[in-house]
Amino acid sequence: MNDINSTLRAQWQALKECGPMAALERAGTTRWTIDGVIADGSINWLVAAPESFKTFVALDMATCIASGRDWHGKATDQSIVVYLAAEGGNDIHVRRAAADIAAGETGFVMLKQSRPRLDDETGLYWLLGLLNRGPNQEADGFKETENVFELIDEGGFLSPQEKEEYDSLDWTNPKHKQRLEILNNLNQGRVPAIINAAYDGLGENQNYLISDQWRNTENDGYLRLGNIVTPNDVFSRVFLVIDTYSQTSSNDDKTTVSRYIKTLRDLQEKATAAGFTITVLVIDHMTKSGDSYMGSLAKEGDSDAMFEIDRPGNGYSVTFKCKKMKMAAPFEPVHLDLEPIEIEGFQDALGRPLTSLYVTDGAKSHQVRKIAGSDKDTAAALVYRLAQDSPQPLSDTVLRDNYTAHASNQGKQRESVHRQYRRAIDKLTQNGAIQADKHGLLFTTARPS
Repeated sequence: MNDINSTLRAQWQALKECGPMAALERAGTTRWTIDGVIADGSINWLVAAPESFKTFVALDMATCIASGRDWHGKATDQSIVVYLAAEGGNDIHVRRAAADIAAGETGFVMLKQSRPRLDDETGLYWLLGLLNRGPNQEADGFKETENVFELIDEGGFLSPQEKEEYDSLDWTNPKHKQRLEILNNLNQGRVPAIINAAYDGLGENQNYLISDQWRNTENDGYLRLGNIVTPNDVFSRVFLVIDTYSQTSSNDDKTTVSRYIKTLRDLQEKATAAGFTITVLVIDHMTKSGDSYMGSLAKEGDSDAMFEIDRPGNGYSVTFKCKKMKMAAPFEPVHLDLEPIEIEGFQDALGRPLTSLYVTDGAKSHQVRKIAGSDKDTAAALVYRLAQDSPQPLSDTVLRDNYTAHASNQGKQRESVHRQYRRAIDKLTQNGAIQADKHGLLFTTARPS
């Protein structure tokens, strides 16, 4: 890495606003919701082809952020999580439960199931209402949003432009009074109800302290800004996930996308005015072939970062990639696996245990696929993994039987499975990934004979 010499620094300083020094210093203060992946206060776009486990990955991110635990080796900035689920029913809650069970801990994640229009003038007010009303907002199922302007009857949001307007108006002028009353209501400086709810759910358990003298019981139980005492200011950050773009907008054209992103920018601006930060992740579809995302290039151009999930073949492994990053250099691909899990104590309508998938580290299985000569979950990759996981070398017959008994081969004809196994062994021995010792037992090249 090249050091910046003192002469160049001095020249930058002399250039003042025309030089990069101020921006470089600001970059040093950037906080990350997920280190090197999602910057605090940014708008991020996650695209994936159908059946690429994008909701599982987004929920995995959300639950890690909510509890403050690392996301696959990357530190998180613990935040309140609001997950707007415009698709699915109870399954979204089952998936969230699976993520919590696998991690052994939980955090504040408010799942709201609705389909608001975020690409028109009602979108901003719907989102403000969601934050202001929090989990107590009356559920509206999947109905189109109605009377959304009633949702901003409480709050603490005033943008810099509105603040400037507020300061310019005269209370003694009857023509200004109505507008002043609206702005004054928005400028009450209250903490949104979602933050109150997070405190009620987490405060006692995690020692987030709010002095009783500052509880404003005369004002609908809202807490005043500036009086929250926390060890890590978790209550000043909200991570908003919107799943999906297609269910919360009218189409994919440039004008609609630009209006949609403006809604999110306006929401962030108002949040900043109210004293907290909102970071957004929008989940979106790629074309069925998976070679490009749907709609306008404005999605990539107007967002701060764009990510892609790639699912090779039909296996349970995916790769999380960076397509665009404004805040830093693009991160290296993150390899993830999905594993089955049982939700103990709960059953479906037929009395069977509830099951789901949870996301786990996939670096090892990715390496296995590379060694097996494919980026997909092939028979060779499975045979190699079974051999590698064995504590001692295996005979050809035992390894074949283990492969045949694997869950992915259940229901298949035995002869067909055996042929797949034989082709896989031939491929692995040809490329040196599996060898036989002097007794004819098979072992991976990673293990000494």
